[in-house]
Amino acid sequence: MIRLDESFDGGSVTLRVGQRIDLALAENASTGYRWHPARPCPPVASPALREIDEAFAAPGRQMPGASGIRHIYFEAVSAGNADLEFEYRRAWQAPAARSFRLRVEIHAE
Repeated sequence: MIRLDESFDGGSVTLRVGQRIDLALAENASTGYRWHPARPCPPVASPALREIDEAFAAPGRQMPGASGIRHIYFEAVSAGNADLEFEYRRAWQAPAARSFRLRVEIHAE
C-alpha cells in the first residue's frame, strides 16, 4: 500500500492495477471540519480507481476532540486515469478552508 499525505497536493502518482493508496489527511472532525469530496459522490469520476474504505485515527493518547488523520483507501482496478479532489470544510459551510487534488495514472502491469 502506498501512503500519501497532504504534501502530494497538486501532484500525481502512478500505480499498477491492484495497487492501493492510503490517502492520509489531517483532520479535526470535532470542530465540524472534515474532508469531503469536492464533487458529488463518489470522489473519483473514473472506473479505474475505486474507494474501498475510510477511517479516522488519532495518534497516541489524546484528549477527546483532538485532531487526527482521516485515512481514505483506494484501489487501482483498471488502466486509466483518475482525479481525486477533496475539500476540508464544515458540511454546512462554504468555501472550503483547504483543498486537496491528486492525479492518479494507472497502468495495466
